[in-house]
Amino acid sequence: MKKLSILFILLSNIVLSQNSFWSDPVFLTDTLSDNINADYLYSFYDETESEYLAWEKSTDSLSSEIHMKKIGAAVSKEVVLSEAGVHFKNPKFLSMRGDIAPQTSDTLFYLFYERHQDSESDIYYLKYHEDGSFSEPFAFAVEGNNNTSMSINFGGTIAWEQDGKVMATSIYQYSPNNFGFYEHAVVDSGNCSKPAIGIDYTRFLCWEKVVNDTTKLFYSKSTGQNNWDEPVLQDMPGQSINPSYNNCSSYWNLSDMVFWQNKINGNWEIYYHDYYFADSVFCSLDFMLGYDKTEPSFIHQLIPVEGSPWCNYYGIVTFVLDSIGYTDIYANRDYHGSIEFFNISHNNIPDRNPIVHYGPWYSYNYAQFLIIWESFINNHWVLNYSKIYLVVSGSINKNKNEGLFAMQAMPNPGRDVTRISFTNPSNDNSQLNIFNARGKLIRQWDAGSAGQKDQSIYWNLSAQNGHKVPPGLYICTLRIGERSESIKIIVN
Repeated sequence: MKKLSILFILLSNIVLSQNSFWSDPVFLTDTLSDNINADYLYSFYDETESEYLAWEKSTDSLSSEIHMKKIGAAVSKEVVLSEAGVHFKNPKFLSMRGDIAPQTSDTLFYLFYERHQDSESDIYYLKYHEDGSFSEPFAFAVEGNNNTSMSINFGGTIAWEQDGKVMATSIYQYSPNNFGFYEHAVVDSGNCSKPAIGIDYTRFLCWEKVVNDTTKLFYSKSTGQNNWDEPVLQDMPGQSINPSYNNCSSYWNLSDMVFWQNKINGNWEIYYHDYYFADSVFCSLDFMLGYDKTEPSFIHQLIPVEGSPWCNYYGIVTFVLDSIGYTDIYANRDYHGSIEFFNISHNNIPDRNPIVHYGPWYSYNYAQFLIIWESFINNHWVLNYSKIYLVVSGSINKNKNEGLFAMQAMPNPGRDVTRISFTNPSNDNSQLNIFNARGKLIRQWDAGSAGQKDQSIYWNLSAQNGHKVPPGLYICTLRIGERSESIKIIVN
C-alpha cells in the first residue's frame, strides 16, 4: 500500500531546504466551562493584523454562548451572543476584505453561527466593524426545522445540513456593507449530514450519507453560479466518516483532495483521495499499527518560492490517536516527503477535534500554521493551540550570519529577551532595525558609536511603543555605513 509520503511528493515538485518547530501548547480558555467548536481568522486587512478566535462556551446544559477574542490582546471583549435557554453554536468566520468585498466596507469580517432553540436550529450572521462593534443578527438559513453543520470557505461558498439534505450557496454580489447570495441549492437529499467544503475557492463539496445502514462519503463538483453536479459515491470498502474539508483543506490547480477516516477490520485508519489523480491512498503509520486513528485534519497552500513563477506546497496533516486511557493529537511537521508524525498535545489526557488553520502569511520563504484542539481538563473541554513555523529557505536554527558583521541572536527562538551581537570592523556608526515579516519597521537603535567593534543589543521583544510583539518571524537588519546584513529572529 502507498504511504502518506506519496501525498507530499505529489504536492511538491521542487526540493527546498527547510526547518520547523512546534510551539508548546497554549491554553486559550478557562477550565471552569466547556469551550468547543473553535474557529480562527487571521485578519490581514485589519491594521493591527489581528488573530481572532471564536468558539462555543457553556457552563450548563441549558444554554451556550458564542465568545470571541483577539489572540494575544491584553484586553479583548469575549461574549458575543448569550441568551437564556438558547444554544448558540458552531461560529464560523467569513473574511470580507481584499478579493471578497470592496475596500470601502467598514466590515472587517462576518461571523456566522447556529441558533438552537426548542428542537429547531437556524443560521444567522453578524457584521464585525472596524470600531470593534457587532451589528444586529441577519437571517441566513431559517427555512426548515434543522439548519446545522455549517461549513464556510474564504471564497464565499457556504454549505450546511437542512433536515437531512445538503444545501449550498455562494456570494454573487457585494455592496459596501452587505452581500447577496445565489438561491439556496439542494446538492443531495436523504440521510445526509456533515457537509464540508475547502477553505479557498473550492470546486468540491463532500458529506456523509447513510446507505444500506452504512455511512459513506459522497462528493459533488461545482460548475459555477451555485450549480452542482450529481452526487458521486466515494467508493471505499468499510465505513467512511469525517471528511476533512470543514475549514481544514484547500484546493489548488490539479490537487483537489480530501482526508477522511475509514473503518476496516475493526480499526479506524486515515485515507485520502486526490480527485485529479482519481487515486485513494492508504495512510498508515507503521510504528502505530493497531491503534485507532480518527478525526483527520488537513490543510495545504501554494506559496511562491523566492520569486519563482511557479509555486510550492506547504502541507500539514493532523489526526487523533487513541492511546491507552486517553487520546493525543499527532501532526506532521514538514510540508514535503514526510511520514514522521509527532505528538503535539503530549498531556496524557483526552484530546479531540484538531483543526489546522493558516496563521499569518509572512513572505516567500516563511509561513505559519496553527492547530487548535480540545483537551478534557477539570471535567471540562478546554481549547489549546500550537503553532508551527515553516522556513523553506534557510533554517530557523541558523541564527548566526557568517558575513562581515558576524551577526547573531541568542536565544533564537526567543520568549522574553534575545541578545543581538555583531562586530563593527569599521569606524562608521551603526544602526540596528527590527522589521516584521511584512517589512514594517517596529524597533530601531543607534547601535553604537564608531570604533566599538564587539557590540550587543538586548531586545525585550517589544515594539518602539513598548508593547510586546506577537509571535512570528522578524528580520533584524544591521546597517554600517553603506553596507547592511540581516538575520531572522523567531519570537515564540
